[in-house]
Amino acid sequence: MSIIISAVEFNKFFYIASDKRATKRSVVSDDYQKIYKIRPRVFYAMTGIAEAGLHFLEQIRKLENPPLADIIAATDDAFTPSSAKLTIMIAGQNESNEFFIWQKNNMGDKKICDISDNNIAFSIGANNKIQQFASHFETLILGGVRVEEAIIRTIAYASRVDPSISQNYDMFKVGPNI
Repeated sequence: MSIIISAVEFNKFFYIASDKRATKRSVVSDDYQKIYKIRPRVFYAMTGIAEAGLHFLEQIRKLENPPLADIIAATDDAFTPSSAKLTIMIAGQNESNEFFIWQKNNMGDKKICDISDNNIAFSIGANNKIQQFASHFETLILGGVRVEEAIIRTIAYASRVDPSISQNYDMFKVGPNI
């Protein structure tokens, strides 16, 4: 299992993070990459079956520099419901310098975040316990914890709740002067 978290803070800063645990043939690694830069300031992240997630990444990378809206539409069309556990996220800053978060899972559930200047928008992907992890993150934010720290604490919390999630994580940040 994995966790990916993406958040936009007051339409000024963007964060994307994931744990780094993967298991293959009963071998556990805490150094697996789950976030990939597909353009400057645009990221692809995945949880679940890595081979399936990497297939979609490969399809995105084959596209000849289309607008991000076309990449998302093509990925949305290609990613049809299946029994293979997978959540994919495409997020970052588009050609108009607007932040966005798009996410879809293997059941066909999509989330497109509403980004505005006066809120913190976020999306969490995981194979299980998404609501529990989202509630934990939201409670931290409402308690005044800064977004970056809330992401770190939520990944640590998720790793305590589910031993298939690692405390090791990758995080990327986009914003002014970054």
